[in-house]
Amino acid sequence: MDDFVPHKPLSQTVMFWVVLVVPVVSALVVGCLIYVNSQLGVLCLAARCVNNFFDLYKVPLAMAGSALPLVAVVAAV
Repeated sequence: MDDFVPHKPLSQTVMFWVVLVVPVVSALVVGCLIYVNSQLGVLCLAARCVNNFFDLYKVPLAMAGSALPLVAVVAAV
């Protein structure tokens, strides 16, 4: 049992926070840029409007969604 290496909790590692925060913040920045440079209009919950929303914001959503697999890779390492 002399080979036991103490590990820090995942939430106390720098890489965990980097791969969690960087994609989310960059997605927020891109999403804000899209919002400022597009004319969305009023709140609409029709299928056409929801499809338009996902069409406009698919890149920021994918960027934010990439945080979870990156955190899983850091946890595996």
